[in-house]
Amino acid sequence: MRIAEIGAFLNPFGETLSTIFVVSLITLTIATVVWLLTSAKEANWEANWYGGDLNDDTNNLAGEHGSVHELSEAVATKAEKVAEIMPSMLLIVGLLGTFWDWVLRLIKHLLYLQWQIQLEWIPL
Repeated sequence: MRIAEIGAFLNPFGETLSTIFVVSLITLTIATVVWLLTSAKEANWEANWYGGDLNDDTNNLAGEHGSVHELSEAVATKAEKVAEIMPSMLLIVGLLGTFWDWVLRLIKHLLYLQWQIQLEWIPL
């Protein structure tokens, strides 16, 4: 087996469905990073700390509301909460794409073998 054949086998951009899965993985990763860079700022955390209204003292959180982890969860932005679950989501999409590709390749090889077997039975 030559290196070119191995590279062609590992190339995810050879088929449309594989390309869709790879592009969706890359897009989700880049979108999450960009969303984090734009929204995970001190001003947003402060707004979450004060309950959205910086001038109203009735919605403020205090240090007595719980542990450091609970306070961190309380002031986290939506982007940070999504970033926590994104590795699991990317893993699910990646595994789905892998198994779908295996099924398509298995069907392709089975059809090829069936075609070969039918040719053997045809009298020439």
